[in-house]
Amino acid sequence: MEFGRPSLTKGQLLFSFPYAIENTIFLELPAFKNPIVLRKKYLEEGLTIKQMSVLLGCGETSLKKYLKQFGIRKTEVQEVRHKENLKYGQRLLSGKLKEHKKELSIKNAITEMYFEQELTTTVIAKILTQMKIPTKKQGKKWDHSTVRRILEREDAYKEKCQQRR
Repeated sequence: MEFGRPSLTKGQLLFSFPYAIENTIFLELPAFKNPIVLRKKYLEEGLTIKQMSVLLGCGETSLKKYLKQFGIRKTEVQEVRHKENLKYGQRLLSGKLKEHKKELSIKNAITEMYFEQELTTTVIAKILTQMKIPTKKQGKKWDHSTVRRILEREDAYKEKCQQRR
């Protein structure tokens, strides 16, 4: 069966499995409403929602609704789909998180400037801007809040603030 074109019309059942809730068995449950089928297709076989909608004969919106209802989610690594959600020092390749070596070296430099040279986040941001080091979103200007967020994700910022008190 090709995934580009459904062989059955929308709404026809391809599978029928018994499904039990609190000792009550429901027969002839549509496959897209069956958590066992959804879990197998989505997690074990790794099908996309579009592929599953064609295979199971239902809409993508319905599939998303039932996946959410049954708590079927892909792992955290697979959920990162957009560059905006990545931490500084990470990149997305083929849907998987990888280390971004240049950004990791910049992150280490930021930590070094903050701890060893005792520079403020504002000064560090100005230095990075003057050195023309691009931000994660390829911006030209660094902001102190961006530097602070990078340090906070490493728990470095909080440690130093607690040491000062």
